[in-house]
Amino acid sequence: MAILGKQSPAAATEAVLYAVSVGKNGLAAVEVCNRNAVPVKIRLALRSVGENATLPASYIEYDTPIPGNGVFERTGIQLTASEAITVQSDTANTNFIALGLEE
Repeated sequence: MAILGKQSPAAATEAVLYAVSVGKNGLAAVEVCNRNAVPVKIRLALRSVGENATLPASYIEYDTPIPGNGVFERTGIQLTASEAITVQSDTANTNFIALGLEE
């Protein structure tokens, strides 16, 4: 298993964590680490790389609470060519790491 991507976006800012290469498939897990002493709410979405905005139906986690100094893991995320995982937190200092493989 390899690190596919890392992000620590600004508060309320969506960021692409990992995008599958053209002609490949990906299998990923997303690890989230809340570096704050207070709870945060996170969002994870799967979307096509060419989409300019995340559609409501694309979310696999929406405002999921993570306790202060807590962690969260979402596993078994399967993606096809040109799909991406996007991440967001309502508070800064939240780390997102995608682990997995691409073939």
